[in-house]
Amino acid sequence: MNKKFYTPNLANISPKGFNKVREFYHPKYDQPGNDTKLPDLRSTIYWNPYLKTDANGKATLDFYNADGPGNYKVIVEGINADGELGRQVYRYKVE
Repeated sequence: MNKKFYTPNLANISPKGFNKVREFYHPKYDQPGNDTKLPDLRSTIYWNPYLKTDANGKATLDFYNADGPGNYKVIVEGINADGELGRQVYRYKVE
């Protein structure tokens, strides 16, 4: 008999598995003919699962901010070939 017991200090989870990477939309402001009048109110500004670092662990990326001024937070997370995790948080202000 398989009974389920409620244990308040134990979290039961059922992982759903792995999701394939999808392309993240970002506006193409640098292309001619893209003269949109709508405000850019995105809350997620940039996401790229294919970003790679060089031999020194450095990477460069470019992105456009949303139109609203405020405090922004950049979170960079990754994993290397040995399975080691990396995470860095940067903050900046747009006036």
